[in-house]
Amino acid sequence: MPSDPAESAGLPGREESGALGASPSEAPPVAPPTPPPPEPVYTVQDIATEVEAMLEEVVQAEVADVAATGAEYISAALSMCNGQVEAVLSEVVEQMLREVSAAEIQAEREHIAEEKRRMEEARRKQEHEELLARLSKTLCAEITQEVLRDCIVETASTEIRRAQEEQAECVARSSQDVCEVLLEETLCGELTLLAQDVLEAELLSIRRFIKRWRDVVAVRRQLKRPDA
Repeated sequence: MPSDPAESAGLPGREESGALGASPSEAPPVAPPTPPPPEPVYTVQDIATEVEAMLEEVVQAEVADVAATGAEYISAALSMCNGQVEAVLSEVVEQMLREVSAAEIQAEREHIAEEKRRMEEARRKQEHEELLARLSKTLCAEITQEVLRDCIVETASTEIRRAQEEQAECVARSSQDVCEVLLEETLCGELTLLAQDVLEAELLSIRRFIKRWRDVVAVRRQLKRPDA
């Protein structure tokens, strides 16, 4: 690496500082004429390049040291934390298993509760349907009996009314027949009596006629006898 330009220039600054640092009691010597500054051996760009190279080397060395230190720390931490990681992992797995088991148990309980609820609803629905069926059957039987009773009453009323009408007609016909028979018997009796009366009157007339005729015949016989 090249030296500092101040050193290569003969370090005039140090000489000046030594001259300035002399005792104030001494008279300052006459300064010789300042020589012109020497021409720089390196340019500013070369110095910047060298500085960047030095910084890069320093940074790389520091980074390597930090990386090595970090790697050692990480290795130590890993070696120390393996047990803790395993314990934490085991605890986490156990906690997860517990949570999963609890979730599965809760889900199974909810499923069982849902099944029980569905079965209870089905049982209630079936009981309700059976109750409705029984009530419908009972109501239907009652309505059927009531309708049948009404039909029987109506039919009985109709039959009774018809029987009464037929009986009235029969009584009327019977009364008419009886009246006709009685009238016929009465007429027959009256005609018989009338015939007997007429016959008796005719017989009486005939007897009277015959008696007159006998009387006339007897009178004629008596009148004929004197002439004889």
